[in-house]
Amino acid sequence: MPRTTTVLIPSIAVAFAALALSASWMINPARAANQHRAADASIAVVSTPDIMNDLMESDRFAPDRERYAEERRAELQPLADQLQKLQQQLQGMTEEDPQAPALIQQFNQLRNQAIQKQNEINADLEKYTANQVVEAYKLVRSSAQAVAEDLGYDYVITSADEDKALEPQNVEIALRQIMARPVLAFPEDADITDDVREDLNLE
Repeated sequence: MPRTTTVLIPSIAVAFAALALSASWMINPARAANQHRAADASIAVVSTPDIMNDLMESDRFAPDRERYAEERRAELQPLADQLQKLQQQLQGMTEEDPQAPALIQQFNQLRNQAIQKQNEINADLEKYTANQVVEAYKLVRSSAQAVAEDLGYDYVITSADEDKALEPQNVEIALRQIMARPVLAFPEDADITDDVREDLNLE
């Protein structure tokens, strides 16, 4: 194919190149001004833990989690009512009362049932919350990938917000907070946390 067109009319070639560059940002015009950010670094950083926490407390997850918890805890109410009734009966009795041993046995049985039920509910709530955490992570990951692609980054590294102070209550928590910050130094322009927040409508 002849290549003389680019030699004879270079101004048109330049114009088309500029037009193509501008059109490539039409999908997300808000990020067009940030295209220079990926020029010197192909690695971006995002504070995944902080965004996940915000997601978990947002209307996307918190109401459903609270509603599920209320529904499950309501299952304990019948046992709680029976225990309260038996306790009131026992408070009006003495050890010599012939009905006391049977009521005490019934009370202990119901209490054990309530404890077992409470443990089951707690386990279910933990699993429900864990599923939400995984879903929140997937949302952050998908958003970070899309933002990084728009901005021209090839890699995205997750790291907690360096501006947040460490709050070590014990060695385990201290190590966990430190390990959540694997990136020790990075250019400010490489931080796409705010872009991801905006993409997830968390602003």
